[in-house]
Amino acid sequence: MKKNIILLGGSSFLIQNGFSSVFNIDEISFANLSLGGTTSIQLLYELKKEKNRKLFENADLIILNSNVNEIQSCANEYERLPLELIYRDMEFLFLELNKLNKRTLVLITPFFFYCDIVNKVNSIVKYLTKKYSFNLIDMQKYYEKYNLEDIAKAWDGSHQFGFIMRELATNILGQIENFKKTICLSNYPKLEFKIYCFSEHRKHTIQNSFMSEQYLRIKNGNRIKFDKKYYGYKILAIHTWNNTDNTNMNKIMKKDWNTLVHTISPFVLENRKIRISKPTNFMNMIVSIQKEIYVDDFTFIFNSEENNFSEFYHNARTWEPFNTANHLDLVSVLLLNGELIQDDLDKVFASDNTLSSCYDFEYLIPPIEKYKEIINEYCLIANSRTLKQDNQASFLKDVLIKIEEKLSFQTKYGTAKTRIQNQLSYKLGQSMIANSKSFLGYLIMPIALLSIIISFKQEQKIYQEKIKEDFSLKLPPLENYPDYKEALKEKECLTYKLGQALIQANKNWYGGGYIKLLFEIRKLKKRK
Repeated sequence: MKKNIILLGGSSFLIQNGFSSVFNIDEISFANLSLGGTTSIQLLYELKKEKNRKLFENADLIILNSNVNEIQSCANEYERLPLELIYRDMEFLFLELNKLNKRTLVLITPFFFYCDIVNKVNSIVKYLTKKYSFNLIDMQKYYEKYNLEDIAKAWDGSHQFGFIMRELATNILGQIENFKKTICLSNYPKLEFKIYCFSEHRKHTIQNSFMSEQYLRIKNGNRIKFDKKYYGYKILAIHTWNNTDNTNMNKIMKKDWNTLVHTISPFVLENRKIRISKPTNFMNMIVSIQKEIYVDDFTFIFNSEENNFSEFYHNARTWEPFNTANHLDLVSVLLLNGELIQDDLDKVFASDNTLSSCYDFEYLIPPIEKYKEIINEYCLIANSRTLKQDNQASFLKDVLIKIEEKLSFQTKYGTAKTRIQNQLSYKLGQSMIANSKSFLGYLIMPIALLSIIISFKQEQKIYQEKIKEDFSLKLPPLENYPDYKEALKEKECLTYKLGQALIQANKNWYGGGYIKLLFEIRKLKKRK
């Protein structure tokens, strides 16, 4: 029966050939609800979507990663997302996940900038993990323990190498039944979350390979009023997905990341008491509203050309040269009715957040410190005299990429050594050696060898049928394997030579092939 897995995180769960790629197998049905550059408010938003309800009800494991985006949002000198807001939104998420009574795994990924903020955000994550009885893998703690800061920064500082994350995901996959289900609280605060989609207005559709959404295009000068049924609700976050469809921007605007974060669609949110102006970019984004604002009879949202913002978002880079659009593509607004009473942050930071061993899965982290030793040794040998401080990081990155390419190749195709050991010659020789160690073995040897030959032919037939249906399954030539030269030694060993001799004897049985085989075996034993 298929296992159902949900990924809730940021770009670490979206990188091609990274963490999430491991779950693309027949035995797993998985949903990746992650979104880059957003905090835990986006994960709460996905959890409360009606279309995702069945996914969460049927989940066997929920994997949650939300710490790096919070750190960056808090540390950015313009956005300055308050720790109190990070704590609030994160507890909303953990609280709602706890209600599901599912196996939930929290993953803290390493980040070695803004260390004071890192410690505080990670303390919040660990405090809530313990409070709501989730499972934990703390990579930050592991990296600090083994002095792996240079490995953590080697790729881009925010993400880890694909081969490390794939190995971690593989280890997690083998432990699904060992993760503990959450222990539900005896009572929960009365919190009512609503997603207001403005369905009374005409909608358009936008999608990519991960998500599809309907949005309302608000042109400059138009004001959209909130429905009266939401009077009294607090506005937590705004979901926009600005795009160039049906605009004169479509032909001239590039779609690279740098352009998307420097193309801005400002919005204003106001009621009778407060006016908030904030920029949004041209990517799928969900951002918290920092200032408290409640829906009343005079609550509007509209697109504005003003550049005097009261709040910022670190991926809408208005402190650098930017272009302004004259429309806002609004998907929805996340609302809350109710209040959450939380422990004081000072208590959170002072708490002992050590988990009992049954919730701590640090042992699933790959032996990255050993990878580091290999890399460092290689660096010393290759460039012991010429390697300079300013290019060490670049060189380390190149070495890791080569290791990743090798591991990726081996994950997909195996090794040349394994392929040679799966050849008929090797299998026959292996059986001959194993059965020659006893009298009974000699008696059953012909049957054992015949069984190997029949099985090998069946495997080859299945393989040929598969590559006829899908040519991409064809294995590359042995010469293309990274370990090809080393693997050739297997063809020179007694095991392979014995099997080879038997095959030749069988081809020439009518010409005394088996008599020649006896002499060949004697020669091989002498060489050994």
